[in-house]
Amino acid sequence: TQSTWGLHFISFPPPARMLCSNEMLVFTTFILQFIAAHAGTEFDVYRMIQFDQDGAQYGSRRTRVDFLASPATTTDNLTRKIILLRLNDVTTQLITTISSRENFDAILVLLPTNINESSINLDHWREIERELIVSKLTVPLYFAFEDEHLHEIYDKVHSTLEAVDGTQLVVTESEAEPIKSIQLENIIGVLSGKKESSESVKNGDALRSLLVVAHYDTFGIAPELAFGADSNGSGVVALLELARLFARLFAASATPRTDKIVFLLSDGGRLNYQGSAHWLADIPVEVADNIDFVLCIDGIASSKSLYLHSTKPPKDSKAAQIHDFLTQFSTQFGVELVQSHLKINGSSDQVRWEHEHFASRKIPTATISSHSHSHSHFSDATIMDRREFVDASVLTRNIRIIAEALAHAVFQLPVSALVFENSLSISNEFVETWLGVVSTYPRCSPYKVLNFTNTLAQVFEDQNIPVTHQTFPLESTFTFYGTTRVRMNAYRVKSWWFDLILALLIAVYLFALNYILQGKLWFHTKSK
Repeated sequence: TQSTWGLHFISFPPPARMLCSNEMLVFTTFILQFIAAHAGTEFDVYRMIQFDQDGAQYGSRRTRVDFLASPATTTDNLTRKIILLRLNDVTTQLITTISSRENFDAILVLLPTNINESSINLDHWREIERELIVSKLTVPLYFAFEDEHLHEIYDKVHSTLEAVDGTQLVVTESEAEPIKSIQLENIIGVLSGKKESSESVKNGDALRSLLVVAHYDTFGIAPELAFGADSNGSGVVALLELARLFARLFAASATPRTDKIVFLLSDGGRLNYQGSAHWLADIPVEVADNIDFVLCIDGIASSKSLYLHSTKPPKDSKAAQIHDFLTQFSTQFGVELVQSHLKINGSSDQVRWEHEHFASRKIPTATISSHSHSHSHFSDATIMDRREFVDASVLTRNIRIIAEALAHAVFQLPVSALVFENSLSISNEFVETWLGVVSTYPRCSPYKVLNFTNTLAQVFEDQNIPVTHQTFPLESTFTFYGTTRVRMNAYRVKSWWFDLILALLIAVYLFALNYILQGKLWFHTKSK
């Protein structure tokens, strides 16, 4: 007794069983070799951010992928596809078109492994990223660095050979879920020559203070790639170097200081500067009333010019003096400092610069930046704000300008007397090292590395500056989703018509095998 196609046998004479075993062994070996030859490769991919604000949905709303890699120009509508694009080929219209077409189910954008001004069109990409980050995509959008394996896949996908031998790209990660209970964190270092107790503050003996602020978080279309070397890594490095320099100045002061400098590394800068707003809401009124000036540092390494942004020309004597010192030292070091005054937009809850939170409390304040216009909104952030595009010498020079201006205001020195020379010079090694550190950590607020804040706090502690951590919840208007970096598998596969032909060949093979075995069985029976 046997099946119609000879797929299994109940009883055969020994010669027939031996023939069947040999034939099936050869066939099984062929299948195993075929599978081994088509084993997959695995690589990291970075998912487009997914978040909601005030009920509006942004970013990529999908995670899972199991589709055939295809070029954007494909006309095949019989299979579901993931489109492969190189960064310089991406346009907003193309992404929108792909995400709205049937059978185009995912997008993978390939980034050059060596990112520099010759490998990408920065202005072109930043414009696209600005538009995409406030869009809603119903398909997964991933980024990956084009190593040799992905280079081979891209070339194959865009060649005629892909019609026979394809590549299946797979992400098995489950769909992203909302992140619960996101906590933001400020880091505050206080440099003071005189101890200040809570009782002295209540009694009206709070020290006069100067506040230096820089937000340390970043944002970008792919959170795991949002390094923010200039915005605001340069501000963080500047603040840390200022803390190091002024700690040495205070320690060398002949008389104990009766004022203090507060260094605030704020979180949530790209989310309406939530860190500064929370710090202000948390301090006693007496402390706020004793702040002489707040200088916010935001992206000071991207151009040759500097801008001093404020809500209005300063009327307070200390604020006016700091403005003047910044102008004079900028000129002395060959930099044009442009003063810009922009009133607070009272009709919006969104602030354009970090200093606006302080200005709303009537505290003298300004932001120094290399940018002429505000880039506070998350849509202005970019994953191309990388170490490769930051000039450390420009950053060092600008730190010197700020340091001299603040030191002259604090110690009431004449402009002709430069402070940061010789043993007190700006440390190029410190600037280079910390610029490298901040450019290594992705710092998008809901996804930042946990130990990064401790790394920043250690700088204050190394200078014997007391440091505190202030945690607070993310505003409820935002909801962020997990799954920002996953592993994608690539498998070599055959096209659908190849599978059809293979199935037919297998059927013919089994039919022929059945026919041969029946002939052998008849011959064996007759010979008996």
